[in-house]
Amino acid sequence: MEEDELNLIKNIEIEKRRLLEQEIQLLTIRERRMLKRIENLKEKDMTIVSVKSGTEKGMDTELNEYEGTLGQIQNIEEALTRVQDKKQKAIDSLHKFEIDEQKLELTVMKLELEIMKQGGQDEKVEDDGFMEALKSEVGDTWDD
Repeated sequence: MEEDELNLIKNIEIEKRRLLEQEIQLLTIRERRMLKRIENLKEKDMTIVSVKSGTEKGMDTELNEYEGTLGQIQNIEEALTRVQDKKQKAIDSLHKFEIDEQKLELTVMKLELEIMKQGGQDEKVEDDGFMEALKSEVGDTWDD
């Protein structure tokens, strides 16, 4: 690999959520571009798809090859369907990731509660005045 490619690899963000969000953003942009191309094609009957140059009877000539826009629109729509499918899968993956993250957080909280119960943390904690001082400080701040 080249130096700039190695630097790129080192700087790639590996956070799953961020990668999924970026993929959804890129797919949304691709989807929009395809829709714009379809709209532009709807305004035309035929488009040039290739130009061939040559010589005929000693004269330079050009041969334009045209294609109907309906076929082009259908091709773009098929590709658009694939892009939208990928986008939906990325959205589903992001949703699943968030649910799994919430489940993990809930499990950790349950374990912490269980540890506190087993460690005798249910006993009353002596009031050292911290909560009262905090309330007083918050009250002063809200008054400002």
